[in-house]
Amino acid sequence: MHTVVPSSCTREADWQVVGLYYSFLRARQPGLITRLAGCTHEELKHRTSFWVMPTWVTESAINTDGDSYTAYNKPWTVWQWVSQAQPQEDFVLVLDPDVLIRRPILPDEFRVVPGHPAAFNAWCLRDLNKLMMPRLMPDAPRRLDYEAAPYYNRTADEVGNYYFLHREDLANLAPLWWNYTLNVRTFFVRYPELVNVSTETDAAPVGKSVWVAEMYGHALGAAHLGLRYRGFNDTNHHPPGDPVRLSPLMTHYGWDMRMPESEFVWFKHNFVDHDGAQCPPWRLTENATLGGLFPHPVFPSLLRSQGKERNRDLLNIEVVAALNQAHCRLHHLRSCLPSEELARECGRAARVMQELDMEWERLAVEHFGGDLECADTQEDCAAYLTSVNGECRRGDYGYDTCRRASPARAQRCSVPFPVGHI
Repeated sequence: MHTVVPSSCTREADWQVVGLYYSFLRARQPGLITRLAGCTHEELKHRTSFWVMPTWVTESAINTDGDSYTAYNKPWTVWQWVSQAQPQEDFVLVLDPDVLIRRPILPDEFRVVPGHPAAFNAWCLRDLNKLMMPRLMPDAPRRLDYEAAPYYNRTADEVGNYYFLHREDLANLAPLWWNYTLNVRTFFVRYPELVNVSTETDAAPVGKSVWVAEMYGHALGAAHLGLRYRGFNDTNHHPPGDPVRLSPLMTHYGWDMRMPESEFVWFKHNFVDHDGAQCPPWRLTENATLGGLFPHPVFPSLLRSQGKERNRDLLNIEVVAALNQAHCRLHHLRSCLPSEELARECGRAARVMQELDMEWERLAVEHFGGDLECADTQEDCAAYLTSVNGECRRGDYGYDTCRRASPARAQRCSVPFPVGHI
């Protein structure tokens, strides 16, 4: 398989992909990995962090037809790569830069086969089926299941965040993903009466969601081809909230991280101009440090939370700890001149990671039977999985919170998974 990371060519994207690449190595994710960088000629200057990981470069598409939209680079770089590089691996995993891999992501576990890719359920696309599909694809066939939407009888799959596809499906989808993204960006020019319309009482008006146009574009392209996505709820952790799954496969750190028992706060958008390739001297005492490492998180051993709350806190600490360790291991200790500050700060980054590994082991043994991957976090799993007229026995229910009891997880959980993390 091949993991690809479509990105822009900014400093923010640079430090994010270094963290993702380190997590890829530490999690022993199988196959190849490539950053797909959409860059202007000016942006290509002084981009030393490119060479930390395998990178494929194409021209930036952020400004297309007078429309400035950073996420244009996602469908654009994927399309250019799959058509020009012509990858030979059977399966392709498409990840955003602000993701950390925590455990191997495998096509068999996601049941990825030609015509049936997998992705995260993206409920921010709530108006896709009720406003867009009737106008852009009125004759699309109905989908009478709950595989990739929270309701029955849809015409498009409401998925996003990551995409896991067979190579041929991606090759067919990529140009449509690009073209439908363009279509979505102009949708409200053609249908101005819909800009402030929402079909859900608790959803933002669809006009407010143009920032996720590439997700709409992907869903529309998949519907055009007749691809049938399988959506998952439990694969990602989104800090700072409680994880659905004690040991998620990935962390997507799109929001701020706050520790209830600590003053530590970290938010990726405070570091848009952060230069991850900067060598010491560093300034690590403020939340908006400009380069090198990020302010260190609290040591895990100082946490007082227990059980599921401790699990949540460790996941949040893990983001900054992994980013710091990534830059020390992959850049600073290799490329910067030796100094007392370099040894001290990278030493602290390493100790935080070591404590995290020890705390994960202890938490698993003391609270969850030694196995975070397969722990049941719902108290009434046995009763829940035999309810609903036997439907649960097929493995369609309890997948998130009844991981050991669920039939869909029985074989997977019969072999304990190592607790090692990024």
